[in-house]
Amino acid sequence: MSAGPVGRGAARAAAWIVAGALAGPAPAAPPTDAHILLERLADRIAALPADEPMPVDRTLEPYLDRSGIALRVEQDDDARTLQRKRPPGLSDAEWRAFVEAWSAGAIAVESESGGAALTFLDLDEDGRRDLILDQYVGGTGLYSYLSTLRNDPATGYTDGGATFSINGRGGDQAVYWLRIDGRSYVAYRDSVYGRDTLTLQRPMTPAPPAAATRPALVVRYRYRHRVLPATADARRDDAVQTALDADADFAAVADRALAEVRLHRDGSQRLPDPEARCPAPPGTPADEDVWPWHGAGHYSFDFAATARVRTPRACYAATVIAFRSSYLKSHADCCMLWVQTAPGDAVAERPLHTQRWREEIAVEWVDAGGGE
Repeated sequence: MSAGPVGRGAARAAAWIVAGALAGPAPAAPPTDAHILLERLADRIAALPADEPMPVDRTLEPYLDRSGIALRVEQDDDARTLQRKRPPGLSDAEWRAFVEAWSAGAIAVESESGGAALTFLDLDEDGRRDLILDQYVGGTGLYSYLSTLRNDPATGYTDGGATFSINGRGGDQAVYWLRIDGRSYVAYRDSVYGRDTLTLQRPMTPAPPAAATRPALVVRYRYRHRVLPATADARRDDAVQTALDADADFAAVADRALAEVRLHRDGSQRLPDPEARCPAPPGTPADEDVWPWHGAGHYSFDFAATARVRTPRACYAATVIAFRSSYLKSHADCCMLWVQTAPGDAVAERPLHTQRWREEIAVEWVDAGGGE
């Protein structure tokens, strides 16, 4: 006899508790509403072509809650200015509650630009529009912060609990306000080379404690990088670049080496062997001969993988540079190649054409502190 709804739910909970014990930290509670929905989203992603460029965005698109009402405000807006900006669609009660909260200083705008993008959206299905604040705070990472305020008829707009940060320069992140089965959710995507991680929660619930774990939908990818000819704006007066461009064997040998690139589940390089290296030129100080040779990175890209490339002319350290966020033009143009024949700052460059395939989809327990 097949298990009924209660039996299937208990079996699913037991299975995930066992899986957590085997694969990592045990969850703090049995599978949640978010966990079950992430499983549904995983099934939808699995139905897409493996080379779909944006599987998470395409899967979430039908669930985006488009019923919000937008309003742009500035720090020095007074009640009269706000009245001229009043967007159509808000009820008198909603507008009055907002103006009262604004005038009382309950809605804090602390952005670098002096303004904020507001969205009035019912986030708890009580029939009253709550408030989402999207503020650009700048800094090196070009950060934006999103927070929620609950529209409570007794107390006015109060802290809703959900807060998210978006690193506009040194990350690849996004927030999605969703409506699934008539209920509101907020999804947060945090992506790096080789992996998308998506978490889901109710908008008016506070973030889990930092030491807790939470379910996340993780999509892992494989890549194929092909070396392209040097661009017209390559540094022709650079001796390292000129020497690389003169090596007719480099592109074919590098293509074969890069075809082997595979990552561990944590995103670190598995293949080619990260310890397989080129010998340092004679006279290189021992404290400088640290493989890979590329040295410190930058917030605008990741060092995705390094391959040893041997040609009759030279032995090269070829490192795939994966751009982040605003530097990422497309997944086909996601990356470039840094090429070195010795430790240090002397680097030649070659453009890459990249293909990306979905390799694995899983709902896993992750550190609750990631990204929020």
